Amino acid sequence: MNEILILRLPAQGTDEPIPWLVWHKRQQELIASGELASIAELDQLKEKANRCEVIVALPGQDVLLTRVTLPAGTKRHLQRIIPYALEEELASDIEQLHFAWPDAKGDKLPVAVVAKERMDAWLKALSDAGIESAYWIPDCFLLPYQEDVWQAIELGDSVIVRTGAWQGFTVDKEQFAELAPALVAEQDNPTEIVHYGALNWPQSPAPLVAADIEVPFTIAAQNVGGATELNLRQGAYRSQRAKRSVDLPWRAFAAAASVLFILAVLLNGVRYWQLESQREVLNAQAEALYRDAFPGQTRIVNLKVQLQQQLDQLGLGSSDEASVLSVLQQLAPAFKSQPELQLELLRFQNNELRLQATANSFSQFEAFQQAVKAEGLGIEAGPMNNRGNRVSGSLTVKLDEQGAQS
Repeated sequence: MNEILILRLPAQGTDEPIPWLVWHKRQQELIASGELASIAELDQLKEKANRCEVIVALPGQDVLLTRVTLPAGTKRHLQRIIPYALEEELASDIEQLHFAWPDAKGDKLPVAVVAKERMDAWLKALSDAGIESAYWIPDCFLLPYQEDVWQAIELGDSVIVRTGAWQGFTVDKEQFAELAPALVAEQDNPTEIVHYGALNWPQSPAPLVAADIEVPFTIAAQNVGGATELNLRQGAYRSQRAKRSVDLPWRAFAAAASVLFILAVLLNGVRYWQLESQREVLNAQAEALYRDAFPGQTRIVNLKVQLQQQLDQLGLGSSDEASVLSVLQQLAPAFKSQPELQLELLRFQNNELRLQATANSFSQFEAFQQAVKAEGLGIEAGPMNNRGNRVSGSLTVKLDEQGAQS
């Protein structure tokens, strides 16, 4: 989808308005924006939600952002460890709370804590309005992160402040002047505070700098979708759409896909050229490629069967596997034509193959797209931006219902 709908839900027990916008990712421009008077009007966004990727921001008043220090070797058991590690810090019974965390490195893991009652209420409100969203974030992550610089915005009746990569707070506008000093005291003071739109912050801990932005809320569209975010729809609250999707471990799958491309050539060679010496060489090359892709597999008895088992472990169903691997085979020449284009993420979801990659220039992405189209595949480019001396971008190949490319 080229368009995203972003909306922020109101805090519990308030009649706070709901700001929303529709943003075109490829053209990087605002399509529409507005404000609903209350959560009862959410159904007015149903039509827009049906054609957009929907991102829901949850009010910071109802989301606790904290951290857990993890003992070594415990990352495989986070669902059991995190609630009990925080139990003494929380006023509510941990059985009544939902815990979510990002895929972050280090021994200090950021964690968001929300009452299950609030999660259920938000789910019901969105469901009643006919809106499905697989991506919920704390509202402070609508703002960009910059080291030693805080970001702030007034949305609805709240002031939202992002103070770090995984920290921030949200306060009712009427109580902000009174509560902000206590919240600031818990943080390291920034060098400056960038604010989007008007902001009244008496005795701010750093100079206030107004951002040059015509529609303040559009900063959310320019920021969301990065790596430094935390999706609250996980665990028991993971969306049904996400459960149906095939979210592939890209390194293992990319390696397996590469193996499959070359194996197809090699095994075809075995079938067409029956000379014993050639077959032995080809089999040896195929086994070497398999060991490179799956270093833990040292013993090869039946290469075809073992490769199939590895693909099954990646979560591919038989129908998904056939369609995805067929498209990957067709993509192989395009990757070979642009060796500087490096794949970072590969995901099959909603009958679309989504690629996240980096290259040395925008022209390499354009050349890659042309090479893909030359193979008879339809491909769409998503947002692209500079990342140091590299260009990062997303590409989408759509499949039809029978698994053929479109």
